[in-house]
Amino acid sequence: MRARIEAHGPRQPGMIIEMKHLKALLLVLFMSVCISRQYAKADIQYIGKVEVSAASFDLSADSSLLEDGTPSNRLGGFGSAITWTGNGNSYIALSDRGPADGATSYKTRLQFFDIAVEPSIKLNLVKTVFLMDKNGRNLIGKTDADPRFDPEGICVSKNCTVFVSDEYGPCIYEFDLQGKFLRELTVPDKFRITHPDADPKRELELNNSGRQPNRGMEGLTITPDFRYLVGIMQSPLIQDGGLDKNYKRIGTNVRILRIDIDTGKTSEYLYPLDSPAYCANEIAAISNDRFLVIERDGKPGDSTKCKNIYEVSLAGATDISGIASLPTMGIPGGISAVKKKLYINLLDPKFGLAGKDFPEKIEGISIGPDIGNGRCVLLISSDNDFKQNEPSGIFAFAIDKPE
Repeated sequence: MRARIEAHGPRQPGMIIEMKHLKALLLVLFMSVCISRQYAKADIQYIGKVEVSAASFDLSADSSLLEDGTPSNRLGGFGSAITWTGNGNSYIALSDRGPADGATSYKTRLQFFDIAVEPSIKLNLVKTVFLMDKNGRNLIGKTDADPRFDPEGICVSKNCTVFVSDEYGPCIYEFDLQGKFLRELTVPDKFRITHPDADPKRELELNNSGRQPNRGMEGLTITPDFRYLVGIMQSPLIQDGGLDKNYKRIGTNVRILRIDIDTGKTSEYLYPLDSPAYCANEIAAISNDRFLVIERDGKPGDSTKCKNIYEVSLAGATDISGIASLPTMGIPGGISAVKKKLYINLLDPKFGLAGKDFPEKIEGISIGPDIGNGRCVLLISSDNDFKQNEPSGIFAFAIDKPE
């Protein structure tokens, strides 16, 4: 495995103030502290990037070849989701359903990393763990597997287990850190399709409600009080006007699902995409009702127009659990959507990231450990879909610690 470290943010210049009178000095110092705090609050600093070669291997013992010729232990797809364990520099990344868009019998797995960002970014793969079903069998990413499994979101519980969202369902499962299946949490029926099918087009023809093919629960997080799981759908549900008669994506009203971990009680909230061409790819909790959400287009390199992270608040948002279907676009009368404001535009020139090599699939986000001065790490990962000529990337930022 190779790693390449890139651009670091500039240091801010200091300030020297000279005053003759103590009273004036104190006033200026007070004003300077206030201005400094406001500046720090708004300042998100890009630290750098680490890349993992598409030719790297994970630490599993299985080196057999998949149906498309890819080695089973190819280290790829792990940018689909990443979460901090809460311990040191330890993170868990989630490889998705594997190479060739669900055409291979890839054994889904967790990748355990140590990722340090100071004084420079260093990444070390520590362990690879297979995910198992309730009967102790490997969970397979192939579209016609039984059961089939496409893990896309991950978070760590207070008991040091992991919750994983499956896009095929969508489903939410709990595993121990050895990949053993513990339980399934109930997702409301409106999110699920009635007639699953290995062929996406035929699946659309067979269903008039539920998630779109390969557009299920793409993101999952846990609130800091460990009470709720919060998942976000990648695109609008079929019954929420997500598609036209030719199955073109035209909807913008995405559902966020919140589940009480102990009781199973659920609530739902409306997240409006900026465009039908965009999708929601991940969610990370800042507080018990505030979250970071990745919203992006499906374009790579110079052609991309949107790689945004929004701060989203559920405070004051309407629980839409009782609403069977939403309009294609626009907020229905009497409904309050979640509040969203731009947090990071990854294409902003100040970060120096935009360009021909910028990845299409920005899919993972995690708030990490403190790094001093009231700051902590924010990691953002890209999913290379196991493509042999595309590395996996992890971008590191310094942000103010969540309040």
